[in-house]
Amino acid sequence: MLTTLPRCVLTATVLALVGCQGTKPTGPSTPTVTSSGPVVSIDLSGTEGAPFSGFVVRGGQRIVVTGRLPWSLSEPGIAEFEFLKNRASDVLNYSIHYDNQKADAHASQSGQIPPGQTGFRGQVVGLGLSTSSF
Repeated sequence: MLTTLPRCVLTATVLALVGCQGTKPTGPSTPTVTSSGPVVSIDLSGTEGAPFSGFVVRGGQRIVVTGRLPWSLSEPGIAEFEFLKNRASDVLNYSIHYDNQKADAHASQSGQIPPGQTGFRGQVVGLGLSTSSF
């Protein structure tokens, strides 16, 4: 028969060995991870501190994103994305990476949205990426 103190020590030891599952901290412009699968990484840079807005679609849900450059996001399950400059005079650079470890598929797209253009959109197509500016 175990006493209270050894039970506490046993419980603490099991938790230390097995681990505790935590949640990923999120900021105001970072969606919470709820899906798995291929990872899409989005890196935005350009005019330092320039505000932008946009969205990502993950698991069929459209998630609104706002922030300031530079900004990045790397999450599983992203199927679509769109980002807009808030000021036409700013420059927005993007670098998008698709990584599907299971299928050994990797793809990248990058570009620049110069002054006068508004933004870009893209989507995962098959085992790759498609992007266009506007």
